[in-house]
Amino acid sequence: MPTIGAFVFRDDGDGCLTAKWLDNSADTFYPEACKLIANTGGEHKFEGQYISTWIEQSVIVVESTLTISQSNPGIYTLEWVTTDSHRFHGKAMTFGDLLIGSYWD
Repeated sequence: MPTIGAFVFRDDGDGCLTAKWLDNSADTFYPEACKLIANTGGEHKFEGQYISTWIEQSVIVVESTLTISQSNPGIYTLEWVTTDSHRFHGKAMTFGDLLIGSYWD
């Protein structure tokens, strides 16, 4: 699958993640905000299921369910499922207190 873009998440420490993301066709970055709705049993930072909302094309708001799980030590898999059932997949790594990665559909 070709990569669509990249993202960086910051854990705000209260069940919220804040992020910036960029895709291959954009000339700017956009915000994303997530709220933890289910701890999926993982003990690692970032793991869980979230409600995620982001902005596209400066005016479109998209909501999804985001699941983050650790697949190998320090490596995470991500899946966003939008309200219209579109799926995005990602792979990321931690760098300091950040989760940095790429995504595709």
